[in-house]
Amino acid sequence: MSDFTIKDVVKALDVDRGRFADWISRKYIKASIPSGGQGRASLFTRYDIILAGLFKKLVEYGFDRDKSAEAVADLTIRGYNVDKISWASFGIISDKKEPKGYHLYSWYSYDPPDTGDLRGHPDKKEVTFTMDNLDIMLLVNFRKIRNEIDGRLAKL
Repeated sequence: MSDFTIKDVVKALDVDRGRFADWISRKYIKASIPSGGQGRASLFTRYDIILAGLFKKLVEYGFDRDKSAEAVADLTIRGYNVDKISWASFGIISDKKEPKGYHLYSWYSYDPPDTGDLRGHPDKKEVTFTMDNLDIMLLVNFRKIRNEIDGRLAKL
């Protein structure tokens, strides 16, 4: 099965259907095949679901939904292969000039690990910083998110 319905995605992510519908309506989560109108279901690929799983994890850790969605969208923009990512790293630097009060930076490590790729959000410019600048650093086991989702999808 290559396309999944909202019902499938909700099961795979173990998330409330209303919450997931809210994420879609606010455009935090996108379907590869959007609803074509009344009575037509949106369809999601495995890739979409894995990205939604990362979004869910960031929100659960207390990140702002807008910033979380930007970080997940950037993963797509930069063309990362979700089947090879082992770790997702997120760094936060406080910035009172920023509307949300902080910048969220992300980089991803492939398995086998490489040096990763660091880019800033939301302006997508290359960013250089030292560990002294970081207020918080979160290392997410991307492989675990992917494997949990794959396990749930296999049971559908």
